[in-house]
Amino acid sequence: MGIGVDIVDVARFERLVAQRGSAFTTRWFTWRERELCAVRRNPGAAHAELFAVKEAVWKSLGVGAWTHPIAWRDIEVCPSDSDGYRVVHLGGAAAMHAHRARISSVRAASAVAGGVATATAIATR
Repeated sequence: MGIGVDIVDVARFERLVAQRGSAFTTRWFTWRERELCAVRRNPGAAHAELFAVKEAVWKSLGVGAWTHPIAWRDIEVCPSDSDGYRVVHLGGAAAMHAHRARISSVRAASAVAGGVATATAIATR
């Protein structure tokens, strides 16, 4: 159905998390995502990685096809499955769009290296 790719500057997210704290993280991330990031050695890098996944997923669903606004919390990034892919849960407008587009699953992979977080997502029927 679609492929999405995104790259995020880790230093920018480290600054945002340090300066704005929960005001920033609560707006963009679900409570489960915030818990995942809080236990990581570098929460700013962890948030950057999850945000890259969210962007890649959004793109894989078809950027031009959205008919309703989407909250970034409608795309929830969970820990990796046994194959090493990120588990992605869709809610709200994201789930509605996926249903209408007959998307059955979204798989994502991500990494942090060299000061950037990268992610790739594939939406399939």
